[in-house]
Amino acid sequence: MTRDDQDGIPTRIRQEPQTTDFHAKPGQRLTLTFQQPISSLDREKPAPDPLTGLTSLTALHAELAEIIADAEQVTCFYIHLPNARIVEDRYGWQALETLQGATSTFLLQETARMRTKRGSASINQIYADDFVLFTPSDPDDDEIRRGLAGSLTRHIKALDEDLASISQAYVGMMQMAPLPRLHTERMILRTIQEAQQNAMDVGQQILATQAKLLEDSIDRGDLLLHYQPIVNANDLSIFGHEALVRCHNDELNNPYVLFDIAEKTGRLRLLTRVLRTMTARSTQGMPEGQFMFMNLHPFDLEDPQLFNPPDWLAALADRMVLEITERAGIEDYGRFRSRLEPLRKLGFLVAIDDLGSGYSSLNNVAELEPDVIKLDILLIKGIEESPIRRDLVKQLVTFANSINCRVVAEGVETEEQMAIVRDLGCHLLQGFLLCRPQPTFATEIILDSLSVPDSA
Repeated sequence: MTRDDQDGIPTRIRQEPQTTDFHAKPGQRLTLTFQQPISSLDREKPAPDPLTGLTSLTALHAELAEIIADAEQVTCFYIHLPNARIVEDRYGWQALETLQGATSTFLLQETARMRTKRGSASINQIYADDFVLFTPSDPDDDEIRRGLAGSLTRHIKALDEDLASISQAYVGMMQMAPLPRLHTERMILRTIQEAQQNAMDVGQQILATQAKLLEDSIDRGDLLLHYQPIVNANDLSIFGHEALVRCHNDELNNPYVLFDIAEKTGRLRLLTRVLRTMTARSTQGMPEGQFMFMNLHPFDLEDPQLFNPPDWLAALADRMVLEITERAGIEDYGRFRSRLEPLRKLGFLVAIDDLGSGYSSLNNVAELEPDVIKLDILLIKGIEESPIRRDLVKQLVTFANSINCRVVAEGVETEEQMAIVRDLGCHLLQGFLLCRPQPTFATEIILDSLSVPDSA
């Protein structure tokens, strides 16, 4: 992903605050009386958000006042990015800023077109992931509302296909007619709230459609697994494979979107049971002596099918690593450990994923005593230029060795990264440099340009 590509993001505009000094003569008492509250509509347009260049929150300004004064009816479009959290959790804050910047650039272009056609328009950022566009009403407003989300997706796709696959927009709309009894700011705020609710209603309709799509995909067998090898750092021999879900349906092909839909619509258990069955079946075709890494959500440990596994799953215990992947945190470690214990006795190994980001903290390691630690991709990204990252990885490897735990360096994409994590003592490697996820098991890793040391 081009996560650090900020082209097109408006530069920060600085504006000095205006002040007024009141002076009284010596001995004179100065009394100020306000007949009505000072409105922010009387102020100049405030400094915009430093990232997007758009006015933040509900800071109402003269530009909006002019639109309302000149139009008989005003339309508010509310744009919400529901997957911003997924982007940030998976790819980091730089990717989220890229998404927000691309969104604001697109909305600025749309606002300029509306301004040309309708005479006036104003785009503002109201929350971190939400934008509002005000413009004089027009008969084609509903058509514009329906088209905004698709046009935004196409705009982002032109910049970064990976980012587009995970991004989404809910667009709501509300029309506002001036009411003499309402203060203008209250009227605008009320319209924003109603447009926001409309966007959330649109989102619920989209989720309902996606939930049906998920159920149909499961029924038709559209889900499939790809496997990415995890290799020994010393000789690049294959230690195991991580099973990663894919879907023939383009709308569900991104696994983070797929799981988000399942979780939001109450279908997470349905999905994870299907994936566990698929993973267990595929393990039987894996070469002897290798391990299958099966991703688990903490929610899965509440599923009787897992903590009291059927015979077909228990029979594969000595070949499987249960990889705890969810970043939402574990609320009750005692209960979580008690669920894991019978699985460990059967022979399952336990891995903590994404150590070094989010909720996957050293506390998880101390509480769960895993057999494998997988370092977060963002720790490996940029490790070439970061002494701090290198030192942190070295300390984590030292700690892991003290508890007899293997360390996987995830996200290895360059030869330099591979050389560094090897030197720092990481036991296992995973990443695009070695092999991308594929529908069959890799049998060997051959990198002609690299010098592979003798395993001795």
